[in-house]
Amino acid sequence: MSRTLLKPFRNPANPREIWFNRMLSGLRTVQTKNVIGIWKIRFTILKMGIRTKLEFATKIVKAVGILHNLAVSFRDPEPEAENQTYDDNQQYEEHEGEEIAPANEAGQREAGRIFRYSIVERYF
Repeated sequence: MSRTLLKPFRNPANPREIWFNRMLSGLRTVQTKNVIGIWKIRFTILKMGIRTKLEFATKIVKAVGILHNLAVSFRDPEPEAENQTYDDNQQYEEHEGEEIAPANEAGQREAGRIFRYSIVERYF
């Protein structure tokens, strides 16, 4: 787990954790739709439809994902589009710059768990 990957509580122990799981589930749906919208704006091949064999289409989608992640990493501005319907999730900007990625996997899991609990404590 990290600042960019949050998992639901496996066995929510209280109403706040149950609410967190519900909100996270809804957020994932919204974020997926938002990312697809962003991709369609930036990569017009997706907007027009991919008309190729499934194997090649899968490679195109993977490449779009990689290029999108690079654009985000390099803070490349998103292209302007009419009637943009996605949300840039500004509510998480306050956590930008927090470093919670220890070198080992156990440390990453623990840091992610602590981050998840901090979100529950702060917002739920």
